[in-house]
Amino acid sequence: LWIEEEAEDTLVEFNTYFSLSGYTVKVVHSSTEAEEELSSGQHDLIILDIRIIPGDNEKWLNLHVSGERRLGLILLKDVISKIEHLKDKTIIFTNENLSDIRNSLKECNFPTNKFLRKRDAKIPEQLEAFIKKSL
Repeated sequence: LWIEEEAEDTLVEFNTYFSLSGYTVKVVHSSTEAEEELSSGQHDLIILDIRIIPGDNEKWLNLHVSGERRLGLILLKDVISKIEHLKDKTIIFTNENLSDIRNSLKECNFPTNKFLRKRDAKIPEQLEAFIKKSL
């Protein structure tokens, strides 16, 4: 499951690569969609961006309206971290600096070695190598 707000062209390149490599990739763009998908627990891997849009769920909309822009962190804390097998399958792939979110990750007991900045994996092969190393 790829939870991502990024522009479609970037996702198409990565999605095409992973699909041709034999993976099935489901992309969701909002915290509303992500929460619904995560409830199934049927994912081998979760790639999470920190800045995602709220979607149409009132809880996520209210957080966004109140100024919260890192909805991916809320998703990590409220959903992923509460289901151990999901946390073990999650990596963070974002534009955020680790230093800016380190404390939030620590609160969730989420290891920093499963964090990758997007600028450090500009091609799909780099992301795939990070995933294999991290999981």
